[in-house]
Amino acid sequence: MYCENCGEKLRKGSKFCYNCGTEKNSVNYSLNEDNLSEKYKLISMWGYLGYDIIFIIPIIGWI
Repeated sequence: MYCENCGEKLRKGSKFCYNCGTEKNSVNYSLNEDNLSEKYKLISMWGYLGYDIIFIIPIIGWI
């Protein structure tokens, strides 16, 4: 189960979210882009391109 407020995974048997303190009654069992925390959201195509550039430049330097 995940907290509806912050998207953190809830511990079994807990009555409140450990991260934000929201009551378990307001927990939503489904996940979508609206209730995910920022660290779990997908990055855009440009983000992947940036990662590719960051990792490819040192590899080309070794060649």
